Amino acid sequence: MDINLLNRIMTDGLHRDTALYEDSHFIAFIQSYEVDERIEECREEALELAEELTCDKVVIYAVLEYDDVRSTLISADLMCRCVPYQKYTELASKLLHSCRLFFFRGRKELNDD
Repeated sequence: MDINLLNRIMTDGLHRDTALYEDSHFIAFIQSYEVDERIEECREEALELAEELTCDKVVIYAVLEYDDVRSTLISADLMCRCVPYQKYTELASKLLHSCRLFFFRGRKELNDD
């Protein structure tokens, strides 16, 4: 199903729950407190992964989209994606102003060998 259609259904008042995605694939509509629980699971996994990465990498674990008018959460896309820092900055600059990106930067220093 089209992501924009799902978001329109939600914002038009036909559905009041948050659209949940995993790796950009629609899963279900869920309550907002369930989103918090799932984000925390992804956060823990992402933090473990970030401990093993150098600082030129980023682990993205969630992208949340909000309705600016109603100040409500529209959708949550959960993932655990490792990307180069440069790709992360490009993605962050392209996101809508109503989206929030959750990530950890790699914890290890770069070796200049």
